[in-house]
Amino acid sequence: MINISAKQLRYFLAVAKQKNFQKAADECAISQPALSMKIKELEGTLGQLIERGSKKFYLTQTGQALVNKAENIIQSFDDLKHLANKGDGINQLSIGAIPTVAPYLLPKIIKTISKQYKDIVIEPKEAVTDKLVSYLITGKIDLAILALPTYEPLLTEIPLFEEEFLLIRHINDANKPVPNNKELTNMKLLLLEEGHCLRSQTLSFCKVTSVPKNIMEGTTLTTLVQMVSSGIGVTLIPEIAVPFETRSAKVSISKFQQQKPKRTIGLVWRKSNPLLRQFNEIAILLKNLNQIK
Repeated sequence: MINISAKQLRYFLAVAKQKNFQKAADECAISQPALSMKIKELEGTLGQLIERGSKKFYLTQTGQALVNKAENIIQSFDDLKHLANKGDGINQLSIGAIPTVAPYLLPKIIKTISKQYKDIVIEPKEAVTDKLVSYLITGKIDLAILALPTYEPLLTEIPLFEEEFLLIRHINDANKPVPNNKELTNMKLLLLEEGHCLRSQTLSFCKVTSVPKNIMEGTTLTTLVQMVSSGIGVTLIPEIAVPFETRSAKVSISKFQQQKPKRTIGLVWRKSNPLLRQFNEIAILLKNLNQIK
């Protein structure tokens, strides 16, 4: 009798995706030696799955064949777990949100959904877009709130609202003309670290093909705004973050006059999830997200 667990398959898929045992271990929240042991156990059952070299590894023919089968098995397994929630209510819901949305909207979202589904247990998770998309596909989360589009055919995307990015400068620059996108590239531009969609959107607005040399990076919008407050540079932040991030900072807030950088925030879920009706109900509930008190 073949004994393979869903957890082993999740570990294998993480290794196949990351092509690196340490990165896969980090994604799965497990130590690298423990992950390697689980993969060896799986290979003991199915045969060699990974061809290991000095620096790289490759999936064997068996390993490549297992990837698609394992994805289908895990998806079916997750769908079966969700069947316990079918009916009018949802017992448990995991919601992910990108860092430039989570602090400002996630509390309102949780409060709003909890009012509709009285006994629900909500598990929030904050992560960058790529991770949230991966979590949705692998069933680690049910819903995600992020910037659209994701360009992922396995996911359903429902737009919730659109917002502009505003220019944040030092308070002494309040009366200066608002620069256009080209002029921004000549200024000390403060950006979030690699991996944040806001960083990519800002660079896209500036129409640069490579990252300018005069940028500085921060891990959060709070850090960027406080750096602006200290006279270090300028940054762009979404409208939703402005009341929270600028209230105690010595900064000026300006809207762009002609080309206006903006983004669409939406609710996203896996198309095959059996809770489609409930998710559509939640999407309708959150359509007026900016008006939620």
